[in-house]
Amino acid sequence: MPSPFSRREVTLARKRKDYADMVKLAFSRGVKGLDGPIWHQISIDVPRTRPGVKLWMMEGTQRVSNTLFFTFFFERTRGELI
Repeated sequence: MPSPFSRREVTLARKRKDYADMVKLAFSRGVKGLDGPIWHQISIDVPRTRPGVKLWMMEGTQRVSNTLFFTFFFERTRGELI
C-alpha cells in the first residue's frame, strides 16, 4: 500500500493538471471569448474583496484571482453548456 505522502503527491499532481487543463479550455479564445457578464462581474468584485489590503490591490494578484474565479465558474457550469 502506498504511503499517505505519495498518495497526496499523486492527488496534488492530478489536481494541478486538471486545473491547468481547465484554464487552457476556458481561456482558449482569450479574454474576448469568455462569458462577458461573468468576467465583467468577477473583475469588479476582485478589487473590492479587501480594499485596504495592498496584496489585493496588486495587478498580478487580481489577474490570478480573476483567472481562478472564472475557471471555478467555468468548471462548475461546464455540464450545463454541453
